[in-house]
Amino acid sequence: MTSSILCTTATENDKYNGTKPVGMLKTSFVRSQVINRDIADELFYKMLGNDEIHWQKMYQRGGTIPRLACTQGLREQVTEKWNRYPLFRHPVDVLPHVLPFTSSVEWLKNELENLPELKAINQKLDHALIQMYPDGRAGITPHADKTMDQEPNTFIVIFRLGASREMIVEAKPGSVSAGGDVGPKRYKEKFLLNHGDVFLLDSETNALHLHSIRSDKRLDRFKTECEKLFNGTSISLVFRTIATHVYYQKGGLGSNIEHIIGRGGPCNIHSCLEKTESSLGEKKSDKVVDKHVCDQTVRHSGDSQRTRLLHYFRDENQNTFVMKNEHVPVFSVHDSSFLPRIPEWLMENVVKFYIDLEKQGIVGHDHGLVHSLAVMQNMQMALLSDLHLCIRLGDRQLLIKIIAALLHDVDDRKISFKMDQTKSNCFMLLSNQDAFDISFIEEVERMIDTVSTSKNGNVHPPAGEEHMALCHEVDMIEAIGQIGVDRMIAYGTKIGNPMFIVNETPIVTNDQELVEKIDSKARFAEYMRSGGKSKSILDHAYDKTLNLEEVHSGNEWIKSEVIKRMKVMKDFVYEQNKKRVITM
Repeated sequence: MTSSILCTTATENDKYNGTKPVGMLKTSFVRSQVINRDIADELFYKMLGNDEIHWQKMYQRGGTIPRLACTQGLREQVTEKWNRYPLFRHPVDVLPHVLPFTSSVEWLKNELENLPELKAINQKLDHALIQMYPDGRAGITPHADKTMDQEPNTFIVIFRLGASREMIVEAKPGSVSAGGDVGPKRYKEKFLLNHGDVFLLDSETNALHLHSIRSDKRLDRFKTECEKLFNGTSISLVFRTIATHVYYQKGGLGSNIEHIIGRGGPCNIHSCLEKTESSLGEKKSDKVVDKHVCDQTVRHSGDSQRTRLLHYFRDENQNTFVMKNEHVPVFSVHDSSFLPRIPEWLMENVVKFYIDLEKQGIVGHDHGLVHSLAVMQNMQMALLSDLHLCIRLGDRQLLIKIIAALLHDVDDRKISFKMDQTKSNCFMLLSNQDAFDISFIEEVERMIDTVSTSKNGNVHPPAGEEHMALCHEVDMIEAIGQIGVDRMIAYGTKIGNPMFIVNETPIVTNDQELVEKIDSKARFAEYMRSGGKSKSILDHAYDKTLNLEEVHSGNEWIKSEVIKRMKVMKDFVYEQNKKRVITM
């Protein structure tokens, strides 16, 4: 369902002329239909796919957040040597990479900067956290937005597309309402955010209130037409003006050094960058074995930094003071993760590599940037779940695994493009800035060689080296679950395979029939002998994807993901076969 019906709060709040004050102080506002409805429709459909927004999962305390997300921002060169991007830290296990603004997001950013409230303070937006709510069941719990990295006295600009959702703004526990009530009678306000509406949240309201979008499990017949738009899917784009930035270099000795500078960062821009350049100028060798490890001031701040960051996130949900400059805590870490971060220059090169290939039609989204980021994210989550392994491996080996997960497909047979006819794409990407030594690059390439199922089968690493199966397995889990179903259908359709072959593809409708009718080992062995070929989409499930349940690494996070995702895969196969039975 599209937005042919009118969904706006303006008719409900005529006395506000389409602008409704919100909160106890009435210094925040909801503005109705700030862009043309047809343009809003166009934006929604552009952002729903993976062309404008490269959607990723988010994780918190090891669990999946029920929304997809993408972070975009203004990436810029500030001096001849130094580049920067805005850093907004919030409670996720691993902070995602900040991608550059895409055309539609940048257009919307510019439009929102012309709102009178933003023009009055000359506010410019440089960061967007974009989230997709797949349906009404997806929500976000009561919280205050995190402000240590935000420019003081600026609005948080929450723009909504898609189905209408109810926003709840309520006083924090212990705060006093306009009428003097505290505790259970504290201030609470509810209002709809519709397709094309914007909520302008100021720092004082954010300090005194929590806001949320509650999960809505009502049946469709109890919802309004506005709440059923686009099958219940909605997209939130939260723009901010950021006062903390990550500074990094793209080449030379400083290419793996990063500094967090600004309001929530530990050092002054001029002294920090000058000190770095001075120390680098004294070095003679440009081949340092451990040079891939990020700057100590950013990474190795100990558990106390990560613990303090988590405590800060909790405190801002509970405390009611406005974050003034003198109160801002400074952190030299990006998130609560102890994992090494991939250098920014490498992330930029990989993003460009995949986006260029996608634009040329050489690779699809099923094996493009979204997939590579997902596999890297799976590796990070798997490693975070096994502290003992991380201690045993150390930063160098951890970074090798994370980079291998990111680059695992760059030389896949599905990608015909070669950056250099004599060298691998992996080698070219890693040696581009002369920042990694040859042995490091070779170890990444060896790790990538373990990934392909059609080449290696199900990897059985030697005893004591079970972690060598991780790169294969974090890619494997993207071949199962709903994303696996989508990829299986897309690839089968692309090569001309039917859903099934009449009177040949086995009909399996439950777990018992799967065991009785499918000789999994024999089919997988034949699949390997054929070079990874199946006769139909369902045959591919029997040949390969339903055989991917074994977790040789023993990693508990991967095991839990396989169980959840394999159920989705089996349900798809059973449902397709039940349809075959009905039509027979």
